[in-house]
Amino acid sequence: MAENRPKNSRTRRRLTLHFHPVGSRDRPRPGFTEDLSAAGVFVQTTMAYGAGTHVELEFVTPDGPITVRGKVKWAKRAPATLATRKRSGMGIRLEEVPPELLALVRAD
Repeated sequence: MAENRPKNSRTRRRLTLHFHPVGSRDRPRPGFTEDLSAAGVFVQTTMAYGAGTHVELEFVTPDGPITVRGKVKWAKRAPATLATRKRSGMGIRLEEVPPELLALVRAD
């Protein structure tokens, strides 16, 4: 199992973000980061998409939005009523991470 774990160092960082499937006209859904790395992010949300979905993420930062695309690798869904007791969200593998997001990953 350990060989399936991310090899990049993860940083615990809580950022607001909005996400939607690539090419979709769906209204962006809200979420928060729980941790992120140069390769991926865990998005805490009660509205997770299934594994394999290509998504566009817009991170909200003090310096302005940072947009990046990725692919959902796994999702854990819990009813909204259990959101405070049960972790719900999705792990996303990021594609072409911009320098602004890399700076957030490396910031202390």
